[in-house]
Amino acid sequence: MTGDEVCEYLHISPRTLQTLRDMRRIPFTSVGERLIIYPESGIHEVLKENLRLVKESF
Repeated sequence: MTGDEVCEYLHISPRTLQTLRDMRRIPFTSVGERLIIYPESGIHEVLKENLRLVKESF
C-alpha cells in the first residue's frame, strides 16, 4: 500500500504515519530514495495486535 492509501485506510494524517514509521510501530519498505510502501498484511497485523475490546455499559 502507498502512504496515501494507509492514511485513508487508518484515517490518520501523513505526519502521524511518519511518526509511526519513525517509531517502528508500522512495517514498511523503502524502494529507492523517495518511495515507501507498506505491506497490507503488516497493517492488518498491527491492527490486530493493538485491538482493545470495549466493555458494554448498558
